[in-house]
Amino acid sequence: MWIPRILFPFKYPGEILGFWGQTGTFAFYNPKTDLYFCGATNQVNGKGHRKATGLMIDTIKSML
Repeated sequence: MWIPRILFPFKYPGEILGFWGQTGTFAFYNPKTDLYFCGATNQVNGKGHRKATGLMIDTIKSML
């Protein structure tokens, strides 16, 4: 997942490598903080993806 630096001018989370599964499962890795994120939202629509993405970015920013 590529995140533009302009969205986070002070605490840039860096790159997040991984994938979304077809039914809301995900596995991502952030090399900058050495954090792994794995789980399932059990939602095909975008609501679960948005919440999981927000949680990952908030967690990474808190570790910087």
